[in-house]
Amino acid sequence: LQAAMGLGVIVVRAVQTTATFIAVLLVGAWYANHPAPPNQLLDPKTLAKVSKLVMGVIAPLLVVATVGSTVTLTMLAQEGWVLIAWSFIFISVCFVVSLLVAKVTRIHHSFRDEFVMACTFPNALAAPLVMMTTLCRQEPFVDEDFRADDGAETITCSDQALTYLFLYTTGWILVFFATAFPHVLDGTAAGAGAGDDSIGWGRSIVRRLKGVANVNIVALLVGFGIALWAPLKKELYSPNGGLLWLSSAAFTLGGPLVGMSSLVVGGTLGQTIRRVWLARRAASVNASTTLSWAVDAHLEPTESAPTAETSLGGGAMTPTNSIGTPSAVNSVPASECAASDAEPWGQTVWRPSMRDQATLVVTRMVVCPTVCVVLLIYTVDYMIPAEVTEINGKLLRLLLVLEAIVPSADFVIVLCIRGGRETAAEALSISYLWQYISGIFTITTGVAVAMSWIGDG
Repeated sequence: LQAAMGLGVIVVRAVQTTATFIAVLLVGAWYANHPAPPNQLLDPKTLAKVSKLVMGVIAPLLVVATVGSTVTLTMLAQEGWVLIAWSFIFISVCFVVSLLVAKVTRIHHSFRDEFVMACTFPNALAAPLVMMTTLCRQEPFVDEDFRADDGAETITCSDQALTYLFLYTTGWILVFFATAFPHVLDGTAAGAGAGDDSIGWGRSIVRRLKGVANVNIVALLVGFGIALWAPLKKELYSPNGGLLWLSSAAFTLGGPLVGMSSLVVGGTLGQTIRRVWLARRAASVNASTTLSWAVDAHLEPTESAPTAETSLGGGAMTPTNSIGTPSAVNSVPASECAASDAEPWGQTVWRPSMRDQATLVVTRMVVCPTVCVVLLIYTVDYMIPAEVTEINGKLLRLLLVLEAIVPSADFVIVLCIRGGRETAAEALSISYLWQYISGIFTITTGVAVAMSWIGDG
């Protein structure tokens, strides 16, 4: 009976966590379509501007303020390298798994690159961030002090979780911008079609360097510098410090990160649903019309025809940043997208099958999480130093499970659009919708497994 009650508590906490995640997405999706377009609160242009603000101002300030106040040499030596290492491990495992699944299930060659990228790169910041806000208010983390040194300032669960997330995403950013980003864009520049095996992964050193020099990586390095320079850290964060006003301003401006990023992700999902629905309706009315999102004749009377900038740069797939939160990027003309998605003989426009999309959902939400979580449970204890406090060890394990079970990164869709692969991007958007729907069950199961694993002791 006691075991059953304990399991019930774990399930309730897992359901609450998933419900929080879904609730914030639904709010964003609702206001992306209400009031009726084009007067909705979160219209495409607003989403693009807000996402720029989130990733250009709010997130970097919170990275600097949080990392600067919480990171210590002890943390970097004990937990920091573990988080970054598991970022590389998860990406590598999902990459191999997705390649095997694509081969075994015979994913169409024109969708294979997108399939692999969507399975390999998860939403590594926005989704875990929302879930951690709920988990930090529950046992065993509520009211706990996460500082590693007795002489340090008290560290809350939320601050420690943010620092862990920023450390983890370091590896994500480095891998994504050094591999997938130049792979797609270099292939486009070379005139290669989607899925063309001749596309190389190493043609542009400049793109790799620009990608790695991401604003959040720069902010992370600045935060490290502050954290490791004791006199400056004291001036910024101690109650009597001369620069306390500066760190207080950074915390105030960075504080809305969770809510703002969640609204933008939800708004992006809502725009995706609307654009796909309009495109499907257009296709059903006129079979000769391609599934482009820029179709004047079949838009609602109150909605103006999207331009190349709004339909591809800030519409259904509002561009995202390197770790899954939307931001603005340059758009690609619709004509180029349609041409690149055409079959080699140029007579028909290829579209991913429902089977390929369903396989993507199952691989990203079931297969990859299962392999990664099993590997994590049986090996992570050998990597975490014995000096790590019990509560920090539990938080680290829980966060790594969350990173393994979240849906794909939105930025993969945006990258496909920039690379002229609009048809594949539309297919991804549909599969992402089903990922979030299936996540009601898979994420809840993953959180329950994690809470049972770390225990409440």
